[in-house]
Amino acid sequence: MKRILSFLCTLLCVNVLFAQTSFWVDSLQYEIYPELLPGLATLTCADNSITTADIPETVNYNGTNYRVVLIAYGAFANCNRLTSVNIPNSVEDFGNNVFANCSALTSVTIGEGILSIPDNFFDDCTMLETVTLGSNVNFIGSGAFGNSELLQNVTCLSIIPPVISDDTAFPNPNDAILTVPCGSLAAYTSANSLWSTLFADRIEEDCATDSGLEETEVENLSFFPNPTRSKITFSQTIENIEVIDLTGKTILTFSNAKTIDIDALPSGTYYLRLTDNEKTTLRKVIKQ
Repeated sequence: MKRILSFLCTLLCVNVLFAQTSFWVDSLQYEIYPELLPGLATLTCADNSITTADIPETVNYNGTNYRVVLIAYGAFANCNRLTSVNIPNSVEDFGNNVFANCSALTSVTIGEGILSIPDNFFDDCTMLETVTLGSNVNFIGSGAFGNSELLQNVTCLSIIPPVISDDTAFPNPNDAILTVPCGSLAAYTSANSLWSTLFADRIEEDCATDSGLEETEVENLSFFPNPTRSKITFSQTIENIEVIDLTGKTILTFSNAKTIDIDALPSGTYYLRLTDNEKTTLRKVIKQ
């Protein structure tokens, strides 16, 4: 009770001390605090007659552009005519129950700003058929899509498989096809991956789409030996090197290195995320 009162007092103080403005654009309501959070906007509500929501990265109010960074609690709740949503790259977080009772929602695209999908996030979206997850999504909570029994296509743009909380994250049985970036099939189908358990033989690579992590982006790059027992030597000094396990966790990092030592790691398959001259590539390495 004390925590709730404290929170309400904080909101009251913010509203008293800082000017709050709400406005509507294309059936979506936004809220701004120009003094407290200059240049930033929260999407707070949608007209419940809305059928499609292509959320913009920025909205204009009185000649000033505001970047949409948050979707508030229950913003689309009870929008039972809503069929598709596109969440832009600018959005970095959302509150609970954003899509509560969105029973007609069939398609969702989640942008690059979102890192995790909360537990039971699409719990009421029983008509959901198509989902696209941005390349920075690294965690999917329990029951996130568990009630979406009509799910047909899931596209995951992360070349490193996001961690799945448990086997309730997707419906069971699950007939959906999972599409992943070119070169990442082995990671998603690994015996240690829940993706393999949940999608079985329905995982496909999309090698027609540029994932932004193609091996050709760092020119003339090679390394040896592979497989290796300890050291890896590159053909050139690399600005930043991340060693990533099959769950997507970065376990070692190196800077401005031409040779690295992974002797301390257990035997298995790993990925090297290599960044040099603002270009990034991902390479698989086997530790013996």
